[in-house]
Amino acid sequence: MSAAVNELLAAVTARLEADVALVGLIGTGRICDRRLPRGREPYVMLGEVECEDMSSDDDGLIVCHLTLTAWAAEGRRQVEAIAARIRAVLDDAALVLPTAVAVSLLHEKTASRREEKSALYRADIQFRSLLA
Repeated sequence: MSAAVNELLAAVTARLEADVALVGLIGTGRICDRRLPRGREPYVMLGEVECEDMSSDDDGLIVCHLTLTAWAAEGRRQVEAIAARIRAVLDDAALVLPTAVAVSLLHEKTASRREEKSALYRADIQFRSLLA
């Protein structure tokens, strides 16, 4: 299961990094798997991944819930623009994985808020993926 999940994360990252409009919003090298130090905003962080084995008859079906977090310092408008672009790029995207099959990738929900301690804005964008 972890190989398929890693392939999904790599494909999602590659798709986002290839999008000129998103790069225009956040800059190059701003998609990562950890939170960056203060002052490096805006960026997109690959967040929580929850997967469940849904296979029957050894078909290898996996359902994954993937959360991407957009961080911004310039306000809600900035973080919402980044989230909107991520949704446009990834929702129902046809991803090609090396050994697994990405059956679907669909947007589930987006929630944005201002973080009290850091005064940064964040948007959590959740997708549901079906892998085989």
